[in-house]
Amino acid sequence: MSTEPSLRERQARAVQARIRAAFIDLVGERGPDGFPLTAVARRAGIAERTLYRHYPSRDAIVDGIEANEVAAMEAELPKPIGWQAMLEPGTHVVADTFHVFGRNADLVKAMRALRAAGVRNEASYARTEQLRQMVA
Repeated sequence: MSTEPSLRERQARAVQARIRAAFIDLVGERGPDGFPLTAVARRAGIAERTLYRHYPSRDAIVDGIEANEVAAMEAELPKPIGWQAMLEPGTHVVADTFHVFGRNADLVKAMRALRAAGVRNEASYARTEQLRQMVA
């Protein structure tokens, strides 16, 4: 039995990725509340009802971004994170971390804007707290 996703699933994932990318772009350009979700649909090149079929709310889009794009960025971060790792000779933890943030600058900018506006996903907040404790 094949574990590969069906064509329909691949198409749904592609549409969801376009929605998330459009949302990230718009948050970076206009701030977290500076646009209606119709603008996200237009930017993604889809009908508004298609957007709502995949993501019923702004919060659902943020959750999708954190579950996909933020998780992927976090997976790229060097391990282990902490002062001990940073102080070891020959380690490039800090430089590698900045490279990851640089490759994901739009995402970082959008997530900072969402956090500044008070949008906080509990799962992401828990991951942030874990990272803080590891560095402390």
